[in-house]
Amino acid sequence: MDMIYETENRKPLKIVNINFSKITFDQHGVYDVNNTSTSKNFQVKPEYVFSDISHPDEIMELPIPIAPSLPTDEEILIIKTYLDKKYPLLLTSSPRAMESSIAWLEEIHKREIEKFKESHKII
Repeated sequence: MDMIYETENRKPLKIVNINFSKITFDQHGVYDVNNTSTSKNFQVKPEYVFSDISHPDEIMELPIPIAPSLPTDEEILIIKTYLDKKYPLLLTSSPRAMESSIAWLEEIHKREIEKFKESHKII
C-alpha cells in the first residue's frame, strides 16, 4: 500500500491518496519489478490512458483491463487500527479516505471495461 498525505509542522495531517498495489519480493527479499502481473499491468494501463487521445478513425481493440488490487475488509481494519495507533490525526482528518480510494479504483475499472466493450464492438 502506498499512502500520500499532507503534513503540517512535519507531522502527518491529511490523507491525499492511497494505492493498494500488491507487491512481490524475489528470493532475496528485494522488490520484484519483473513480476509477471506487475509488468502486464504496466503494458495494459497505458493503452487505456492513450486510447482517449488517439485519433477517432484509428479503432483499436483494447486488451482486457486488469482489475484493481483492493484490500479485504480484514486488511482495511488492520490498516485503520495501525493508523489509529500510530497516526490518529490522519485517521480523524481523513476518515473515509480509504473507502474513497477503493470507490475511485472501482470506478476507473468500470470505465475501462466499458472502453474494452466499445473497442470490441463489430461495426
